[in-house]
Amino acid sequence: MKKKLVLLTLLVVLAAAPAFSFGIGGAFGLNFNGLGTSGLLSVKFDEYPAVFGLGAHLGGGGFRATVTADWWLYQTNLVEMLDLYVGPGIFVDLGSNVFDIGVRIPVGIHLFVIDPLELFLEIAPTIGVAVAPSLQFPTWGVQGAVGFRFWF
Repeated sequence: MKKKLVLLTLLVVLAAAPAFSFGIGGAFGLNFNGLGTSGLLSVKFDEYPAVFGLGAHLGGGGFRATVTADWWLYQTNLVEMLDLYVGPGIFVDLGSNVFDIGVRIPVGIHLFVIDPLELFLEIAPTIGVAVAPSLQFPTWGVQGAVGFRFWF
C-alpha cells in the first residue's frame, strides 16, 4: 500500500511539474558583522511570490545554519530587465551556541541576464529574539546576500 501511495504521489508531482517553473541557486552572505562567511541555497517558484533559503555559516565561533522564508509582497520593474522586490519574511538561526528567530524585510533587486539565469542582490533588516545562549529581546541586525538562480 505504501509503495502505491509513493508511486501515485510521484506521478502527480511529475504531471504537475510542467505547470510551473522554479529557480534554484546559490548565494553568498554579505558580511555586516565580521563573523565569517556564509553560503545559501535559494529556491523560488514562479507561480508564488515566496522565496526559501537554507544557509550555512562558518567561522566566528563555529557552525550555524539559517533558514529563511520571504514573501515578495511588492514587485515592480525598474528598467528593462531589472526588477525591485520588497516583502516580509522570517528567519531562524541555529548553531552550537546560538538560537535566534525573528522577522526580516528583504529589499532586493534581481535581473535575468540570459534566459535561464537570474542574478540578485538583497539587504534585509531584521528584528528577533535570541533564545540561546541567553534570552534577549529585541535583537537587531542586517542580513544580505548576492547570488543567482537557474530557472527550470
